[in-house]
Amino acid sequence: MKRVLHFVLRAVLAGTLLCLVPGCHNNQPKEVFLADFESDAGLDKLQWSCRTLYSVSNEHATRGTKSLRMDLYPSDYPGLSFAPEVKDWRRYRALSFDVFVPADDVESINVRIDDASRRTHARDQYNEQFGVRQGANTIVIPLSALVSSNDGSPLDLSRISRVIIFLISPKMKTTLYIDAVRLE
Repeated sequence: MKRVLHFVLRAVLAGTLLCLVPGCHNNQPKEVFLADFESDAGLDKLQWSCRTLYSVSNEHATRGTKSLRMDLYPSDYPGLSFAPEVKDWRRYRALSFDVFVPADDVESINVRIDDASRRTHARDQYNEQFGVRQGANTIVIPLSALVSSNDGSPLDLSRISRVIIFLISPKMKTTLYIDAVRLE
């Protein structure tokens, strides 16, 4: 019995020492998917609003077989809004997502990211515009860039509360496909 206990203690000690070696925690996933729209259940996580219709589509998927089709009608800020299940983003380096633009009438999309420690006004949050082209696009936002558009102060990456992907005042109905919203 004493010999078994000695063996177990040595094994625990060796395992503890190995975890002090850099790279030991590589068992963490390289990517965490916040939204990938593989089923209609993904639609339940979205904050629905007037002038925006969502549906799961078999077209333009970049992960799995489905994507989110958004039909955006003329209004101020139609788009996608959701509260991510993963709220602590500190151990990641970027937020990325794929967007397919079927027509050449969209030149840019906007991304707003809110943290729970700030007021809910857009200028107190991260708010940026990204150029897109017709066809497949991948948007990559380094988390180090998540600063308030008002005063440049960093967002609290431990308390992310909302992600919004939207257009500003489209003049006609516009369709976009979104997939693989992820932290890398």
